Amino acid sequence: SAMGVRDELLAVAAVLGASALFPLAGAFIQACKRIPPFEMLAVRCVIGLLLVAWKICHDRKTFLGPRHIRLWIFLRGVLGATASAVYFLGVWLLPLGNATSVLATYPAATLVYGRIFLGEHLGWSQVFWVLVVITGAFLIAKPSFIFGGDPGGDEIGYAICGIGALVFGALFTVAKKACAYGVDVNLEMLFSFNLCAVVMSLVAAVLVPSQRFVLPTTLFEYSAMLFVSFCGLCTQASYNYASQFLDSGIVSVLTVTESVWAFVWQVFLFHEHSDLMAYVGAALSMVAIAAICLSRKPGDDASAAKKETNEKSKVIDVPVEVKASLNETTPLKNGAKLSSKPSCIVAGLDQYADAQISL
Repeated sequence: SAMGVRDELLAVAAVLGASALFPLAGAFIQACKRIPPFEMLAVRCVIGLLLVAWKICHDRKTFLGPRHIRLWIFLRGVLGATASAVYFLGVWLLPLGNATSVLATYPAATLVYGRIFLGEHLGWSQVFWVLVVITGAFLIAKPSFIFGGDPGGDEIGYAICGIGALVFGALFTVAKKACAYGVDVNLEMLFSFNLCAVVMSLVAAVLVPSQRFVLPTTLFEYSAMLFVSFCGLCTQASYNYASQFLDSGIVSVLTVTESVWAFVWQVFLFHEHSDLMAYVGAALSMVAIAAICLSRKPGDDASAAKKETNEKSKVIDVPVEVKASLNETTPLKNGAKLSSKPSCIVAGLDQYADAQISL
């Protein structure tokens, strides 16, 4: 329907906009070498935790969520905190382009996870275009461990980013599993993520000497910490909104444009011009992303929708009629309607406290 097409276009725009902010936050993390990345992460998640806790109390909801979904809520929190920590630490240890290029490989993992655990469609054309996207990202960043030259970081940093790519790839899959029950667990997921990230940051500050918290001493350091927090909240809200209308693999592939935006900020903000290879990489990434979006078919979500409906039937304990599209509603015996599409909506940062559901 026209409404469905509009929602999908808005979802794509939300992801692309968030992808422009994300590398900018990484640049500020690198600019504040004196501030440990886990301290940056702690500040960002304390702000989020306070907002979520206030909303949970206001709505008189539980912090842990429904019993039958608590495992997925907790797992989403742990994976989300780990992925965020990996990104903050990766751009702190390595050049921004190198760290981004390694982390940008996670869409391949997401597509595989989505096929195995969610039954999402995975065609050879999608595999090909994902490889093209990743190739473009590497051409833009030109990581030294492939193209030679000064390594620009240690091997531990690259190992952390490689593991982080696998963790990033699992985030959307876990969120979809939680959403499959059709229960509003927005605030519970946000609370789990922010709490896990704060605890992880405090543990790192105690056990790792290089991550011990320090007091900011300049206006720039204070501003950078606030800006990184702002970018994190905006990015999370945008991805949450997009995950309602797009496959997990499509969302993750669109986020690869973070590498393209890293190139844009480099040229237009920091006046660091790149060579022809970087321009070719940017063009490859954009063309591949467009091809992936255009290759989507309405029936691609059918198997995932069927699995989601089966999960909901276990909880609701009423017969349902499986529809072929996530945009349709399913009649129940009592005449009510059950949407086969998880209500994972976050309208934006300005409506953050009034969110419907979140990753």
